[in-house]
Amino acid sequence: MNNVDQKNRDLDSLLSNESNDLMDTKPFWIVKYGNMFYGVFFLSMLILSAFVKYPEVILSEMLFISDNPPVKYLSKTDGIIDRLLYKNNSYVEKDKLIAIIGTNVNYKHILGLERILLNDNYDSLKLFDEVNLGSLQMPFNELKMAYAKANIPSTIQDKLHLNALKIKQYEDRNTILKTQYDLKQKDYLDLERKVGIDSNLYLKDFISYNEFQETKSNLRVAEISLLGLDESMNTNNLNITSIKNENILLEEEYEIKLKQLNIDLKNYTSQLISRILDWKKEHLLVSDKINGTVTYAKELKEYSPVKKGELLFYISNDTLKEELYGTSKIAIINSGKLEQYQTVNIKLRNYPYHEYGILKGEIVSISDYPILYNGEYYYDIKIGLPNSLVTTYGIQLPFISNMIADIEIVTEDYSFLERFFNPIKNIYNN
Repeated sequence: MNNVDQKNRDLDSLLSNESNDLMDTKPFWIVKYGNMFYGVFFLSMLILSAFVKYPEVILSEMLFISDNPPVKYLSKTDGIIDRLLYKNNSYVEKDKLIAIIGTNVNYKHILGLERILLNDNYDSLKLFDEVNLGSLQMPFNELKMAYAKANIPSTIQDKLHLNALKIKQYEDRNTILKTQYDLKQKDYLDLERKVGIDSNLYLKDFISYNEFQETKSNLRVAEISLLGLDESMNTNNLNITSIKNENILLEEEYEIKLKQLNIDLKNYTSQLISRILDWKKEHLLVSDKINGTVTYAKELKEYSPVKKGELLFYISNDTLKEELYGTSKIAIINSGKLEQYQTVNIKLRNYPYHEYGILKGEIVSISDYPILYNGEYYYDIKIGLPNSLVTTYGIQLPFISNMIADIEIVTEDYSFLERFFNPIKNIYNN
């Protein structure tokens, strides 16, 4: 039994020694090919690092500039949008009403009243007696009162007209009296000759005393009649003169009153027109002197509230070519790496680049001298946009005034090997 156990222990010891020898022996092919693999791998990486390059970039921000920027339209008052006359991205001609904000007044009434005032058609003011003019009601009432007062001088004109009729009556009466006077004067002259004849006949006793006295009596009657007619004509002439003098005073009074009332009327008219212009500026948004496309700055709809100074929409000029470019400020550090025509990667803050892509630009010009800005010196650079606002994803972006973007200026490509050895080379040279 002891011999068997001893044999088993000797066998286990022999097998253990053989296993250890086998494990301690390194296979030649693993050593050979393993070292070759690692050598080729590191040599390949070294060669690859000499050829693989990646760009060095300068980071900054850029402001978009347009030579013909869209026109901004801001709300001039707090209120709600009463009317929107043009939809988003629709074409609008110049001087067209686009939106009405913060008023319950019919804008057509206001514009109609303005036309009446500009044409001095005051008789048509009565058309607005029952119209709601809102904040313009008080100046409108003042104008109506001024116009009513301006009609007061018509009473003077009526009196002048009445006096003219009186003068005409007196002149017509004088014409009749003159005719009568001429006839009476002829009769008087005939009677005067007859008295002379009868006087000779009476002296020669051809006629009686009574006959002679009768002729003389007829002459006196004719004379009295002439004097009466003459006095009547003189009285009429005095009346005519008096009326004409009165007319002179009335005309002077008329001119003075009319001048003052017209001044008042003009003043009230100017005040109302000025108030209408203020009302239009506050409540009406009208396109400028351009034809273009309306672009909403946000979602707009009628009866939605807006705040004073809030940006509502833009109008871009479709008749002028829009020249877009960017400007950026680069610190003096690393500015020596900047060169004209270097590529610029532009990431718009308004449009996330992972959704919309980036814009490609290039440096057009670099300022000759640095400019002091916020206590540091910067170079101004101008960045051109060869593809305008078309991103690398092929998306055409709309221009929004004062857009800001983060930019990467690609200055020069360096390999991994150059980036590793350049610092060592610099240390060795120094």
